[in-house]
This record gives sequence, C-alpha cells and structure tokens, in this order.
Amino acid sequence: MPRVIGGRYGLSSKEFTPTMVKAVFDEMKKSQPKNHFTVGINDDVSHTSLEYDPNFSVEKDDVVALYSTD
Repeated sequence: MPRVIGGRYGLSSKEFTPTMVKAVFDEMKKSQPKNHFTVGINDDVSHTSLEYDPNFSVEKDDVVALYSTD
C-alpha cells in the first residue's frame, strides 16, 4: 500500500517556497513521518511544523533573486 501523509501550507498568505517543498519530501523519507503537518509557519501550539533550511536554493550560484523568504 502507498503511504499517504498530509499537511497544510500557505497559511495566512505565507509563501510556499522550494525550500519548504524539500522539507515535505525529507519528511516523507522518514520511517515515521508526521501526518497533518504544517510548513512555512511555526506551529507552537500543536508542534506539527516541519523544519526547513532557509539557505537551501534551487537557483544557480550566478542567479540574483529580488525577493525575500522572511
């Protein structure tokens, strides 16, 4: 049977970046991934947030981005 997990992203109009996509795929690789996770916000109530590396980039080194991930 395939493994199915679910989560929420883009809450309160937050961006959903490639870094956050990587966090979801990294979570799916775990033997016991979180189900009903959140990504992109700090869920300090139910502690379901996925950690992600804000320095991860899919851009080449010579690309200059004019946006902020804050």
